[in-house]
Amino acid sequence: MRRTFSCCCGGGSGSDSDGSAAEKNGKSVNRFDLEFLRRSLLIHRLLFPSWRSAQAALAAALLALGAAEQVVGYYVGLITSDYYQARERHFCLKSRGFQRMGAIQKC
Repeated sequence: MRRTFSCCCGGGSGSDSDGSAAEKNGKSVNRFDLEFLRRSLLIHRLLFPSWRSAQAALAAALLALGAAEQVVGYYVGLITSDYYQARERHFCLKSRGFQRMGAIQKC
């Protein structure tokens, strides 16, 4: 008997460990079991033979660059947001006369 862990996005009953009920219904069930873990570790060992290999260094550099890109994008979004808030405040201060007439209700 294998230990299986059902995926959150998979269908099926989830009560049987061999997946036979899902195969009878014609649906595929995604399961994270020990065989999946073994195969994942095998692929990991093939791609990254050691921690000091060039492949591991490139993967770490790619991960760091991706994280840095997300941080920069976040701060660029904050700058843009501040710019639009400042424009809105400037427009509201400039248009107090129109606001009294009822033409602008937003400010």
